[in-house]
Amino acid sequence: MTTPKVLPTLSPTFKLTVGIPIAGEKETYGVEFTFARMKRGEFREWAAKVDPNNVSAEQVLAMAKGWDLSDTFDAASIGRVLEDYPGAGYAIFGRYTLEQQDAKLGNSVR
Repeated sequence: MTTPKVLPTLSPTFKLTVGIPIAGEKETYGVEFTFARMKRGEFREWAAKVDPNNVSAEQVLAMAKGWDLSDTFDAASIGRVLEDYPGAGYAIFGRYTLEQQDAKLGNSVR
């Protein structure tokens, strides 16, 4: 008798490190985010409204639920990061969307 093969139950969140670019530095600064998993339709609708070159704190709050920085994960702290590190919003959105869309395709078709 064969055991039925089923896909795993998805966690509502996943952790992912985002490299935050810092002007004048050769390396990015890794920040681990806890991201919210979105279903396909929800993700497409949400992502269509985001300008990758002008990501807001509210948009980061929609995609992420926390980070490993000592600063509180709230709109004010995220706003400071986006303001002080101009490439941060693009990096956060880009890494999140890549993970949402590819979802580890490297294990299958990539």
